[in-house]
Amino acid sequence: MWLNISSFKMRSLILLAVIFLTGESVDNIPFSNLSSGFSYMIDNFVDETKTPFQTLIPVTYTNIIMDVALDINLVSVNSFDEIGGYLEISGYLDLKWTFYAANPSKDDVFVLYSSGSIWKPPLLLLNSVKSPSEIGDSTSKIRCNLKSLDCEWKPWVILQGACTPDVRFYPFDTQTCSYKIAAWGHLESELTLTPARSDWNKELFEDNEEWTIQSTKSVA
Repeated sequence: MWLNISSFKMRSLILLAVIFLTGESVDNIPFSNLSSGFSYMIDNFVDETKTPFQTLIPVTYTNIIMDVALDINLVSVNSFDEIGGYLEISGYLDLKWTFYAANPSKDDVFVLYSSGSIWKPPLLLLNSVKSPSEIGDSTSKIRCNLKSLDCEWKPWVILQGACTPDVRFYPFDTQTCSYKIAAWGHLESELTLTPARSDWNKELFEDNEEWTIQSTKSVA
């Protein structure tokens, strides 16, 4: 996904978000078979957790592709480090998917789950200038509708993406920076990470004194 910031101010940015998938696929196996085996492993070999479905994609069969919609909500441009070669932004991701493997409730009830208690897409920023770590923490809850089985997760993020500066026309320069987001460990045969919209949501964006946003774009 990318972001392009351009001017009313002298300096401008272009931001792009690019989505990747990595990993290996598995054979077509019923979810019930996988979950029962996985539960046995957790119950008998792992003492510190009783949450066996954290890493098991919740589909009825493993040949069914889990579709996750991703939207980027940009709140601020924090800094552009020409020497370090990175752009730092703040905001939150909005991810939506359906928990196919569960039995739906008759009642239209919403439940909040801690992000470590049920499955969520394992996301990494591949071009982070920091040590790679999975996006999201225990404070971000997953909201699920027990009737429709639709889930939504909105983790707050501060992203420092590597960005090669082009200062030939400083202070009237335009910088194009990309944020490469991956659903780590999954192939397209298992999971698709789809942009919910072609641009980024900027409803909560706070103006920056130095930079102006020319354009944003999300691509898969």
